[in-house]
Amino acid sequence: MGSVNRCYGRRLSALLDLEGMTQGELASRLGMTQGAVSKIVHGVSPFSEELVTRLALEFDVPPSFCSCSACVGCGCRNVPKEVFNAGA
Repeated sequence: MGSVNRCYGRRLSALLDLEGMTQGELASRLGMTQGAVSKIVHGVSPFSEELVTRLALEFDVPPSFCSCSACVGCGCRNVPKEVFNAGA
């Protein structure tokens, strides 16, 4: 489960970077603590279904973006398919 949580964390970190948003800003928008967001980013805590839905809405990405099954070849150091398709 650890590698899956790290995968989720890398995805959230990438979304934050792309949006120029801090963990604290996201935490405020979602009604969470910055520490809770940090635990997700660092693979300590998993995504819940509710969080996946909220992140998809917040970042305007499909919920599948938050799933390891969305990886090009989940190991899980791969880039989600959506990233490749975004420029198409």
